[in-house]
Amino acid sequence: MGASYLLTLHAQNDIDLEADAIENEDAAARWVDDLHDALDRLGRTPGLGHTRMDITGHDVLFWTFRKRWAVIYRVVSRASSSPYPIAILRVISWSRVMPGFWLGASW
Repeated sequence: MGASYLLTLHAQNDIDLEADAIENEDAAARWVDDLHDALDRLGRTPGLGHTRMDITGHDVLFWTFRKRWAVIYRVVSRASSSPYPIAILRVISWSRVMPGFWLGASW
């Protein structure tokens, strides 16, 4: 069975940057594996998380991974037959989540 989510290029770049920032290679690999497991669980239960109208008016949800990272995603389909029920838009540190960050976002 494949992943239950689709990663955007922005999200993949975010994941690569976060993993590169972890100095220990084994710890970085575990972080990436744990994140993908968490995203898969999120994809199987689309709708978890919350909106942040103070941050963006886009139809996206915010969900926390390991208390430190914000996973920003859009529900694509709630149908069980959908190959990708969610699209992961960003995976960033909560410290970077601010209104100015979203200006010009095309999602």
